[in-house]
Amino acid sequence: MKKNIIVTHVDADGIGSLVNIVRLTKIREYTAYYVNPEDLYNKLYEIARDIKDVSRIFISDLAPNRDKIKDLVMILKDLSEKDVEIFWFDHHIWDPMWIEEIKNVVAKLYLDTSTCATGVVKNALDPKDDFANELEKIICSIDLWRFDDPRSPWFTRIVSYKNTDDWRNLVASKLLETYDPYKFIEWGRRFVEESIDEELSEYDKYLRKSQTYKISDITIVGIVKRERSKIGTSQLAHYLLSAKNADIAVIIRMNGSISLRSREYNVREIAVKLGGGGHKLAAGGRVNLSLIDKMLMRIGLEKIVVKKILNIIGDIVSQKASHETDH
Repeated sequence: MKKNIIVTHVDADGIGSLVNIVRLTKIREYTAYYVNPEDLYNKLYEIARDIKDVSRIFISDLAPNRDKIKDLVMILKDLSEKDVEIFWFDHHIWDPMWIEEIKNVVAKLYLDTSTCATGVVKNALDPKDDFANELEKIICSIDLWRFDDPRSPWFTRIVSYKNTDDWRNLVASKLLETYDPYKFIEWGRRFVEESIDEELSEYDKYLRKSQTYKISDITIVGIVKRERSKIGTSQLAHYLLSAKNADIAVIIRMNGSISLRSREYNVREIAVKLGGGGHKLAAGGRVNLSLIDKMLMRIGLEKIVVKKILNIIGDIVSQKASHETDH
């Protein structure tokens, strides 16, 4: 039997879009890979190198990185020439040139910036499906920073209970098993209740360890987020923006990847300068960390590294402000 592969993002929208792909295409068997955008090329390279009996690859909630676009096109072309159909669903902002190049080497590219990736899949495959519609409402509330669905805090806490692919697969399987958001929440309630005290303690710790950087009238707050954290990235960023009265939140991971969040400032423009992308108010990129930086972070002396990264972002904000003033 020919295999189906799904390559999706590690967050709630990545899982939600995977669930809608499986439900709406009626796939019985599939292999899921959860990656961050900066790791997409490497994962597709691995798949292309070891490919055997694969008929379709679905990519969801992932946009190309500017510095890898040419290599990515070559990999996709190679896969297509091996009779693999590639379907790509995304809701991030793409450079028009990327769209043209990717369209030529995939079976179908679905882009829609008005919704989350879970919604892009639903709109492309079956806009009338009741469960897919409900899932879109919940996931978009989280991923697009709308916070307009009371079920979304439960979802984001259940999804971020463990930062492992085994857990993401279990979450996806439970959603596919129940096809009912309320039954899913009931299943995951015990995990949320079990971790609530730890979560509150983490918020306090992150607040104490956070650092701020001020450039003109823009306040930037930054923190290193631990891999085993019980708090979702967007939750943590939202909390820090409020607690520090900041304009931009910078969530740094041990591997150098960075998540940027804001309520008003266009953080995608910063992310693009860092080799990434995303949305106006939620984006991500990467900085190169030295061995010493990584060692300092691992032993809990991350303040030096956070200060260094906030300086880099501050310089980008300053350059943008100068450019706007000149024009």
